[in-house]
Amino acid sequence: MTTLFQHLIHGRCAFMPAKNLWKASMLASQRRFPCGLILLVAAGLSLAYATSSSAAALAPGGILSPAPSGLPNGGSLIGSDIEPFISPTFTGSLTSLVFQGDPTNPLGGLTFVYQIQNTSTFPGEINRLTVNSFAGFGIDADYSSISGVLAPAYIDRSIGTGDTIGFSFGKFPIGAGSLQPTDISNLLVVYTDAPTFGVTLASVIDGSVAQVNSLAPTRIIPEPSTLVLAGIVVLGGLILRSRRQIST
Repeated sequence: MTTLFQHLIHGRCAFMPAKNLWKASMLASQRRFPCGLILLVAAGLSLAYATSSSAAALAPGGILSPAPSGLPNGGSLIGSDIEPFISPTFTGSLTSLVFQGDPTNPLGGLTFVYQIQNTSTFPGEINRLTVNSFAGFGIDADYSSISGVLAPAYIDRSIGTGDTIGFSFGKFPIGAGSLQPTDISNLLVVYTDAPTFGVTLASVIDGSVAQVNSLAPTRIIPEPSTLVLAGIVVLGGLILRSRRQIST
């Protein structure tokens, strides 16, 4: 997990040995350092290393209820972001992490991990998170209780192209309740077959909606020069074929 620690800490916090990460993460969180939440997530994931995951397939229009639990347990962190959000009824922050080479990812692509921190004053509860840009990709999903205090009641995917993945914190008897002020959600995990990622929009929802930047899969778009070269090759093949037909 050395790579994970280096990626998490480099550029946001001073580098420190992995054995001191948990202590540092608690101190950073108490002092409200910008890197505190990332350190907490990293410490939790390090404790989960070498533990198997139990994700479930999620097709467009599908729903996983109750949400399955599992543990992300490997790979290298290649992307991370913490974004604050605010709405008329709540405030908080969304952490987004991207892992490559996760041995528990059954689809062989990138693994995306999300976590919500509710910083609202009472009541300020949060009921749902949705993340866009999953259209056309294979998806598995679960949550990990290694970090945070509240699990989602269910996980769903929008109909049609399946662009949106949602995590809902339903009240009893559907779930354990909404995300209350000062609460931090469990790790919300999406396994994909995507090879690349980029910035997308997420929505945090209760009585109002806060939109916030996040990370999600992207498709590789060929460079214009590559498209031109491919066009020349195809055109050349057509001309050659036409000449052969004329000669015969």
